[in-house]
Amino acid sequence: MGRSSSGGGKGRVTPQKVKSNSSSTVVKHLFSMKDENDGKARSSYEDAEERVIGYIQASGMKCSEDMVKSIRDGKSIDFNAIAPRLNAPTQTEAVTRETEMAQNKILYSAKLDENMRRSAYFETNKRTVKSNIMLKSVTKAMDIKLQGETDFTTTLEDPIKLLKRIERFMKKSADAEYDFLNFWEANQKFFAMKQGTTENLMHFKERFLRQAEVLQYLYGVAWFRNFAVKTKAYAAIASTNTIAKDKFKDDIFEAVLATGFLCNCDRTRTAPLMLDLQTNYCREVVSDASIDFLVAICLGILGTYGPLCHIYNMPPFSYRPSVYLFLYLYLYLAGRFLGKGSLPDS
Repeated sequence: MGRSSSGGGKGRVTPQKVKSNSSSTVVKHLFSMKDENDGKARSSYEDAEERVIGYIQASGMKCSEDMVKSIRDGKSIDFNAIAPRLNAPTQTEAVTRETEMAQNKILYSAKLDENMRRSAYFETNKRTVKSNIMLKSVTKAMDIKLQGETDFTTTLEDPIKLLKRIERFMKKSADAEYDFLNFWEANQKFFAMKQGTTENLMHFKERFLRQAEVLQYLYGVAWFRNFAVKTKAYAAIASTNTIAKDKFKDDIFEAVLATGFLCNCDRTRTAPLMLDLQTNYCREVVSDASIDFLVAICLGILGTYGPLCHIYNMPPFSYRPSVYLFLYLYLYLAGRFLGKGSLPDS
């Protein structure tokens, strides 16, 4: 995580000012593949967090102090826990007790409205702060790392939880070779990714593709194109067919993804469906194709009968057209049998 190197103002920290041997401001050179080119300088998590807080305080958003407190505490304010309670009257005399109760209700109502107002602004501010973090404070490589998380579109919509996750990424290792660990983890997560037993296919596909993008970024397009050249399918393409060879290399990443997606789907759930679809689809294809093909042949034969009668001066109902008609009926019935009778109905 870093911040814009072009920004100014109080609290701005450049990489040179950060002491790498300080326990509180350890700079992790993680995700350094292209950080130097995306306009965001690396900094410690603490400095980046202060930058986010500075943005909140200067933005003029309402009830901003609640967001600042939540970020500093590392957890969102629980507005239900701090919601006001209606106090019972302490007076014993009936008249004064009733007056006190009325005052308590007025005070309770005002505090409840304020609590609800703060809660509503807090939820609105969450979206604004999350967008600011992702657009202004996160390097390109960290962005890819975060989007590879399975809960990126759910839990990490909360900016406080997002910052905690970023902090964990930045502080989980002091190893200077962290890039290699990141590369290993990305591969491990991608190849071990399985569809959950209750996870729908669309959600798994989105999760699978997010992690695939991380892998493609780490390997680079050239690696996959080189891999394509080593495959048997590529070798089977004629050496003179350069267009087909180039297309094969262009499509290799999609082929790898398709293979991995099919392998990692929950096949205990999808196998019966695929088998049923395949059976029914093949039955209809065999039925329609067989009948249409055979009927076309027969019609072609019968279509030649008129000219033949004229050329050879044959009678309309001679032996030869009878044979043609019989052949047509036989082929038609055979086609119906092959198309419908040889496979079970659904």
